[in-house]
Amino acid sequence: MKLKILDYINIALVLILVLLVAVYQTSRYQNKEQDKIMWNAKIYSSDYDNSSETKNLIKIVDVVFLNTFNQAKTGLDYESLRETSGLLSYKNQKHVLCNHFEEQLLPDSIHLKYFSIDDCKFYLLSSKLPYEKIKNLIQKKYAVTLTLEILPKGKINLKMSTTASENKSATFIDFFKSTETNGSIDMLVYEKTLDGKINNYETIKTTTDFSDLLKNKYNWVFKADIDSNTNLEEVSVNTFRGEHIDFDKNPEEFRPIPKEFYIKWGNDKQHCGIQFYFDPFEILNAFRTMQDNEIVAEITINFKLLEGKKPECQMIKGNKIITLRNLYPEAPIIYTKYID
Repeated sequence: MKLKILDYINIALVLILVLLVAVYQTSRYQNKEQDKIMWNAKIYSSDYDNSSETKNLIKIVDVVFLNTFNQAKTGLDYESLRETSGLLSYKNQKHVLCNHFEEQLLPDSIHLKYFSIDDCKFYLLSSKLPYEKIKNLIQKKYAVTLTLEILPKGKINLKMSTTASENKSATFIDFFKSTETNGSIDMLVYEKTLDGKINNYETIKTTTDFSDLLKNKYNWVFKADIDSNTNLEEVSVNTFRGEHIDFDKNPEEFRPIPKEFYIKWGNDKQHCGIQFYFDPFEILNAFRTMQDNEIVAEITINFKLLEGKKPECQMIKGNKIITLRNLYPEAPIIYTKYID
């Protein structure tokens, strides 16, 4: 009798287990768990015209990849946004990522907003993605990268690659045309941080000024006045468009507007250095003023780095002189000093 009761209990447990497995499998099927894979997305700028000056310079405002089945959203990766400030161009070859670290359903729609610095216009792409086409091209065991290639005039290519084809060209998936849309200067000057957001262009108040600050190039050169017993040792320049200027490797006549200088000079007894940060609107307006000067000559950005005196920076063209202030003024840093 006891044996029969145990048999019935075991049969019941087996039936419960089968039922639970069936419920689990049904739930997985209903939730499309079998379709979830590891994927990420990257966005970069491209250009048909290799001779263009700015190489399709754009600012990413916002992007969301969405699967409407379970409302799973994937946005910009904070680290890649921090490293690029959302500024992309064909020339700098940077990209931003939309990343996550667990299997997800592929996106079936996208919302992308960006600003073309060349056109001084905002663009919006809010569209369905060819979900079934993408899914049919991949195998679950491979991680997938979706690539948005932003071209001039609102054109966008969607491409796809997998870990199995990383040494091959990405597969073209579809072509999109974003539309012009409205936007504000706040969308361009504020950058998200872990604590909130910061404004790195506080004195820039219009989209035109923002565009000119990053897009325009001028015929300018660097000069430093130092004491006769010292030597100029290092000059490093970063621009507002996120590029580095190397005067030796980039002997270009026309250069972007500089954002900051790092200068080091010294002799066998001591070495000094400063970092000079320009106010965005002040230096933009100074270049505009110098450009309006009818004298045909290059613009000189001249630093006066004399012992015992406060470092100064002036922009000079002909007899026109404009003094530029350091946003974060400080005395030169003395790196080494030897006493006889």
